[in-house]
Amino acid sequence: PSGIPGRFDLDKSATNAFYADFQRGAFRTYAELWRMDQDIRLSFSPGALSLQRYQAWYVAASYRVHKNVEIGSYYNNFAVDRRLDFSPTNG
Repeated sequence: PSGIPGRFDLDKSATNAFYADFQRGAFRTYAELWRMDQDIRLSFSPGALSLQRYQAWYVAASYRVHKNVEIGSYYNNFAVDRRLDFSPTNG
């Protein structure tokens, strides 16, 4: 779409995901961790390599106060670590 000839290559991509769920009586807690590592190369910018890591996680807890009502809370986090960005000085 930009009119620049070239290729975008995904040299490596690895994804890991872990999930846990625990329930006892009316109490429930759960969590998830998700991580992706990627090596991306642009052929129209020789040597340009982007090493990226995406990581997301959350924890949550809830309590069933009635058969039709459950209250709870959660906390989540999403982070992108770009260790080497595309730029003319990185080629």
